[in-house]
Amino acid sequence: MTASPSLRSEKGEPVPERLLPSEYDVWSLDWSSDERIVFAGKQEGEEGTKMRIWLSRLRPDTSPVLWTGTGTLIDSAPKWAPDGSGVVMVRKTAPTSSQPEMKTAIWWKAFPSGEGLRLTSGREDR
Repeated sequence: MTASPSLRSEKGEPVPERLLPSEYDVWSLDWSSDERIVFAGKQEGEEGTKMRIWLSRLRPDTSPVLWTGTGTLIDSAPKWAPDGSGVVMVRKTAPTSSQPEMKTAIWWKAFPSGEGLRLTSGREDR
């Protein structure tokens, strides 16, 4: 990432521009060739189990859009398909009192429809 000449530290040195608003805790991200960002994160202050997939653009005038809002599911590690047709991601089922074991799977999520498809079903898929 290049530094913006308009952003300066207290010492007057250029600092990198933010790609996303500071109120998001971003755990992983990927971007497409047409400036779309997909990231796994949560809004600042939320529990780690609120990890979701968000979409955004590489423009300062845009806000991230929640792409997955999946209750007890934790989504992470999104990667755009080379042709931009969708995203592959890891989906975990958060432990509950009735289901104490966390389960993971690899999922495909089509863009822009958001239609999902589970690609794996193993115990240790990551």
